[in-house]
Amino acid sequence: MCSSHRLVHGSARTALVAAVILGALLAGGSGTAAQAAGQRPGCEAPVWGSEAETFAARIAEYVNLRTKLEIGLPPQKTTENPAETAETRQALAARIRTARANAKQGDLLTPALSVQIQRSLRLQMDPHTWKVIMDDNPGEFPSQVNDEYRVGQPLATMPPNVLRALPELAADIEYRFVERHLILLDTRANLILDRIPYAIRYADTQKSCR
Repeated sequence: MCSSHRLVHGSARTALVAAVILGALLAGGSGTAAQAAGQRPGCEAPVWGSEAETFAARIAEYVNLRTKLEIGLPPQKTTENPAETAETRQALAARIRTARANAKQGDLLTPALSVQIQRSLRLQMDPHTWKVIMDDNPGEFPSQVNDEYRVGQPLATMPPNVLRALPELAADIEYRFVERHLILLDTRANLILDRIPYAIRYADTQKSCR
């Protein structure tokens, strides 16, 4: 009876040890797979889903609106008198502000899309990319939706790797940084269309996700 009890007890202990070892192996394999997939904390890849397509449709809708609002305005072209072009830009901006009087942050760069853009930007951040962005960065100034991009302020350089990491835009609409905020800038109207506050962080340059 005692011998039988010891046998059963020993078998149970062996099964328990085997289960622990198997669990450790599986956990180690899962960790290795996660590392191989590049899913380190803070380095998650963006999951665009349908957000990028929806964003492209919203941008196309805005471009159609702008085209209609340009009817009757002098064409913007290279001229020896910059004031002429400035007047046209200002007139167009005034029409856009009226047409988009209720526009607010997140209308174009929705919260869901902004999360994925920030993930994508995080993967691109390193000391060199940060330096390129900040070298000609205008620094902090009012950059809310429907604000004019302040005349005379420089435009932050957008590194090629950063542009490749962002959804494509229509002609005359650009991504720019104002300090650490990412803005959508309509260059035909010199108008800020939307923004992602604090889209990039210096801390992300200190850990390599690339």
